[in-house]
Amino acid sequence: LTKALTMRDKVAIYGGFAGTEKNVSERNVTLDTTILFGEGVDFVINNPVILQTSAILDGFTITGSSGGVSSLGGLFNKCIITGSTNSWACGVKSSTGRFTNCSITGNYRGVNSDGVFINCNISNNADYNITFTSATDSAINCLIANSQDGVGYNSQGVFVNSTIVGCSNTGLNNFVGTLINCVVWGNPNNWINDATITYSALQQLKTGEGNIVLSTNNIDATGPQFVDPSKGNYHLMAGSPLIDKGAGSVNNSTIDLSGKMRTINNAIDIGAYEHGINVNVNVKGNDGKPLAYSTVMYDGYDYTANSKGIANFDVSPNSSGTVSYTHLAGDSQMTLP
Repeated sequence: LTKALTMRDKVAIYGGFAGTEKNVSERNVTLDTTILFGEGVDFVINNPVILQTSAILDGFTITGSSGGVSSLGGLFNKCIITGSTNSWACGVKSSTGRFTNCSITGNYRGVNSDGVFINCNISNNADYNITFTSATDSAINCLIANSQDGVGYNSQGVFVNSTIVGCSNTGLNNFVGTLINCVVWGNPNNWINDATITYSALQQLKTGEGNIVLSTNNIDATGPQFVDPSKGNYHLMAGSPLIDKGAGSVNNSTIDLSGKMRTINNAIDIGAYEHGINVNVNVKGNDGKPLAYSTVMYDGYDYTANSKGIANFDVSPNSSGTVSYTHLAGDSQMTLP
């Protein structure tokens, strides 16, 4: 694009097609990438006029320019916003849009904006991942990881059931907003003196109802017990102290960041991922023998089988019938208990 794309109310634009689909539901946006590449423009998407959520951009990779999205409204779904290298522009800037199921990664700065972000991965941006400019902005069921600062300096906004982890400077940099049902762990520092924090888990004591103090050791009894932080797997292990410790009334989402049921037995976990049904999978080769220490892929993450070829992971309670997984010998299925 040599000019920014401008959206309109009551116009939905969909990407992610191979060309054989008859319905939008048949597309695979992960396999069939549709790229909006900006050449010499400030933003690939620039909507200077206020839009309603009937203005939809769905299933695109937005990249190649100084900035990704600047939008007064609109709905962005299943979009990847990456490659914005200009320090003033960001992946998302000056936006009041609604972003759902989006990935905002690989930018100099991720988000400096207003707006609503639901079930988004806002990670691996160089400077900071997200800074909100208004108290009414919100991030719900989001992963905010692996940057210099997770939530940038003086950010406002409300963060609900978000996982803020693995940042090199701060997880929260002079944060003045609200955290509910969030986990903040594995960051050297957090500046939170003026923040309102409840039903959340941090590595430091913060006065507030339902808060938990976490150990620096992931697998301690008082650690968060993430499955494998070194590989970016922040799902919860079966014994995690974050399970069922959130305030359910503040999150109306039906699914978590990975698409699992958000509330189980009228209880909600702390963080972006809900702990589901724990299953053991017997991984066998074509000869029927166990594949010891083999790797099983489920839901985009790798799990290592033990010496007996048994891999352990969570599936969602709203899964039905069978669960598909992949290993060295090929694709397999198991029947849910």
